[in-house]
Amino acid sequence: MEQRIQDLEEELKLLKNQIKAVLLDIKENLANGEWQELSSRWGYEAAGQTQELSGQQPVESHSTPEVTQESNPASTTVTVDMGEPARQQAEPAPPLFRSEPVNLPQAAPANGNRKDNDYPNSQPDLLTVVMLGQWLDRAVATVGKNETEKIIEMYDITGNLPVQMKKTLLLLIDSCEKNEGSTRRSSKHSIGLTSYSLLMDMDSLLRYRNRALEAAVLSLLAERQCQRNKDQSPRQSRQKKESENSQDAHYVGALDG
Repeated sequence: MEQRIQDLEEELKLLKNQIKAVLLDIKENLANGEWQELSSRWGYEAAGQTQELSGQQPVESHSTPEVTQESNPASTTVTVDMGEPARQQAEPAPPLFRSEPVNLPQAAPANGNRKDNDYPNSQPDLLTVVMLGQWLDRAVATVGKNETEKIIEMYDITGNLPVQMKKTLLLLIDSCEKNEGSTRRSSKHSIGLTSYSLLMDMDSLLRYRNRALEAAVLSLLAERQCQRNKDQSPRQSRQKKESENSQDAHYVGALDG
């Protein structure tokens, strides 16, 4: 135990001597002005290390610095182990485009597979039947039954004719057949153009029903107004003549008096 104490005392004496030597060196450097060169050099080195470290990511952890001193009366060496920086793990970059499922529109079914469910208003109402009946009367009287059936088949190819509506048209054609021979007015040369016109009229009745109804109502109102004007004209002329006759009789009575 005493030997251990003596060894520690000798080491303390050596450390005191080393500290005195370091203090003397510092004092001489301060006296000679070498401390300014050392401080400027240390500043440049510190600035360079700062620029290098700024381009890197911060290190997660460092090992504890270890300081080892060699007992040498002449010089003192201090070794500092800062440890190896942790390796940076490269994180995968997020994808630029996100792949999402694309819903492609399904192809429309063929005319042969068409059902009444594809048409929410496939059931013909009474007003539509009446308007189509008038159209069929004009078509059969103009181009005949066979050409009218061709027009209906052509329109059915477009896919805009519900099944129930087609059945209704075929039934209406049979009812119009009796007037075919006596009321036809078109010649053979104008049947094609008339068929196209009838086809467009049929499309306007079925697809643009609201516009067709509006046009039909306006036409009926215009015809009714014209008829009313015609009825009122003779009545107004009769009233005017009666008023003139009464005025003449009044003047004649006044003169006689």
